[in-house]
Amino acid sequence: MKTETVDPNYQFQIDPDVNCVFVKHTNKLTVDIIFNRYEDIFSDPQMRPNLNYLINYAESDNQMEPRDIRSLADFLNKNKEIRGECMHAVLSGTRVGYGYSRMLDSLYNAGQTDKKREVKTLIFNISEYADPNIPLQEAMKWLGIPIDYVFPFQMVQMGPNEACYRSQI
Repeated sequence: MKTETVDPNYQFQIDPDVNCVFVKHTNKLTVDIIFNRYEDIFSDPQMRPNLNYLINYAESDNQMEPRDIRSLADFLNKNKEIRGECMHAVLSGTRVGYGYSRMLDSLYNAGQTDKKREVKTLIFNISEYADPNIPLQEAMKWLGIPIDYVFPFQMVQMGPNEACYRSQI
């Protein structure tokens, strides 16, 4: 598995073996950057419907505004056939980021007429944990990712339990 950084604000890798798209945002976070990220993911040759997502926003500088959440929910609704049924585990680093993730989840799912198209979402504010491995491990467990999985890149900042941070780099 090779990780390609498409944009200096994020990196992603699709791993069909664990049915997951791994995403890590760093630097600036805007709605346009998220749109670009989804376009990159949707055009990746490994993309297929029903992949789950493990997304880390905790190390990014969130520059989004509440109105951006509505446009992001609309964008995702337009692309629901590409995504299919999936689960999102989100790691946020602030209460605002956590709140935005909850708003997005609610707005997206409120627009679904077919319950099978709802996205199941588990959101963590990792700043509330002494060890960021705890929410990462919970997210992995929920998504069905083996606890000894080797990430394509470092998912979160180092903590006491480095085993969870193993990556190919």
